[in-house]
Amino acid sequence: MLRHLSPGVQSLVSLVDKLRYSSLVLRQIEKLEARQLVLRAGFTPTDALHVLGRFERWDTKASRLGAELLAAQMALSPETLCEQVISGVSRRVTQELVSKVLSDEAAAPNWEREPSAAALLDRALGNVPGSDLACQLTLRQPVIAVGAPVKAYLPHSARQLHTELIIPPHAEVANAVGAVAGSVVQQLRVTVRPLDGDQHFRLHLPDRVCDFATLEESVTYAQQIIPTQLKALARQAGAEQIEIQTTRVDQNVPIAAGWGQCVYLGTELTFTAVGRPSPAQNT
Repeated sequence: MLRHLSPGVQSLVSLVDKLRYSSLVLRQIEKLEARQLVLRAGFTPTDALHVLGRFERWDTKASRLGAELLAAQMALSPETLCEQVISGVSRRVTQELVSKVLSDEAAAPNWEREPSAAALLDRALGNVPGSDLACQLTLRQPVIAVGAPVKAYLPHSARQLHTELIIPPHAEVANAVGAVAGSVVQQLRVTVRPLDGDQHFRLHLPDRVCDFATLEESVTYAQQIIPTQLKALARQAGAEQIEIQTTRVDQNVPIAAGWGQCVYLGTELTFTAVGRPSPAQNT
């Protein structure tokens, strides 16, 4: 695999097209990443901020090039694409704020499996302007934001939740350390890959692999067993009052610009357990 990467930076799509067995290629790349022999790079929300001139700390030229490549595939201008990226991040931040409050006071929502709750949230955030139903959410506590790009994302979220936004002095030098300093965090990541030659899917768990007939069966099985394992790890690390959060990313790449078809490369599920340190751990 390193021989194919020796010419320089290459896209994952080109490697899959160049070599015969796509699932094998992906597994080999993951192993190389785990050993830090290769690095994967992609277009990020921070790149979108660079293109729009709202944050200029890194390589603006590289950000612009990435935006142009993606925008061409989507028949958009780079600026339109970047505005959509920033808007999407702001919506996600707002959703996470709502999820945090609900998980503290009732139960963590699963927006993907609760369409009515997701529909109400969309209407409360103004994402469905043509709806006959209007509702509003108000966060009673102010939002204190730290991190370099918060001025780009958080004002919109604060307006959606009708709350005060506080950005402390020197907020740009803060990072995720402050967010987790008072918490015990454990994380497990599993992947689902399509098998060559049939419609089956292989779930790669930390200790074994399992094959399933459909993608959703693979995802459901992982969601059933990983949280239990993760809670056990968190308890061993001294956590209590443990909450599990799950994110799912389906990896699809377009076959060619304008064709409207995609190739499914796999699914990544990230399970995160966050708990408060038990009193014994703090003494």
